[in-house]
Amino acid sequence: MAEEQMCVCGHAKAAHQHFRPGSDCGSCGVQKCPEFRRDKRAERQLKAREDPAR
Repeated sequence: MAEEQMCVCGHAKAAHQHFRPGSDCGSCGVQKCPEFRRDKRAERQLKAREDPAR
C-alpha cells in the first residue's frame, strides 16, 4: 500500500488537490486550512496502526 501523506488539518493530501487554483483543503475550506502542510507525526501513527508487527 502506498504511503498516504497527511496534512496537519487531518485530511489526506488528495483533499488539497483540486481543479481550482491553490492547495487549500477541499474539506476544511480556505479559511480553516489555506494550504497543504505535511504532518509526518500523523503519518507515522497511521502507518503504525496499519502494520502492528512494528
